[in-house]
Order: sequence, then structure tokens, then C-alpha cells
Amino acid sequence: MGKKAVVGWPERLERAKKRAPSTLIYLDSERRRYPVKPGDCQSYKAAYERARQQGDNGIAATALRRAIRLGCDWAVKHSQRAEG
Repeated sequence: MGKKAVVGWPERLERAKKRAPSTLIYLDSERRRYPVKPGDCQSYKAAYERARQQGDNGIAATALRRAIRLGCDWAVKHSQRAEG
């Protein structure tokens, strides 16, 4: 057994960045807030709820629109409730 080299967090961070590229997109890209995974209904719901709690109604509307386009059950039900 060889001795393992001690690796600090900067080296681990660099390796992690190389290994797993970010697959997140941000609904508020300027401030890098409200991250969502494309195609994941649950992450759009989480972003929608967080935006509503923070009072960012424009971001909440964007999350809802994209979730409806994606066909997420919660978003479709939400839009049907709003219609009537």
C-alpha cells in the first residue's frame, strides 16, 4: 500500500469541476438564482415555490410557463385551476 497524497479542497474542487459539468440552468441568470435541471418537473416546482416566497413573481411565472410547456402535472393542474 502506497502512501496517499494529502489533497486540499482547491484540488478537489478542480477535479469535481472537470468530472461533472454543471447541468443546471438558472431562471435568474444575472444573479445565478433559482437553479433548475432541464426536464425535471420537481426542480421547476421548487424554483416556482421559492420565487413566490421571495416575491419574485416574474421568475415564478417563468418557472410555471416552462413547467407547463414540459407537461408537469402540478403546473397543468395549477393552470386549469386558474382558468376556471
